[in-house]
Amino acid sequence: MKIQYACLLAGLSLAVSSVAFGQSADVTYCNALAAQSRQVTAGGTAPPAEVPVAISKCSTGDAGAIKTLEKYLTDNKQPLPKR
Repeated sequence: MKIQYACLLAGLSLAVSSVAFGQSADVTYCNALAAQSRQVTAGGTAPPAEVPVAISKCSTGDAGAIKTLEKYLTDNKQPLPKR
């Protein structure tokens, strides 16, 4: 019984760490997109209203804004950072 419990805990910890790693990579990518989007807006291009919201989401660790920022950058003919 102790072995089964130890295996269960080990499996759960691996699952949690892999999810956290995936989110971390997405947040890192989101922050890179946000930084590049800030450069585009600093160049005089007024962004749509959803872009500052997306940048704010990235800074709080919410990677759900990736698609918005990717679209904004590609619409402005900017290369996307490496993922």
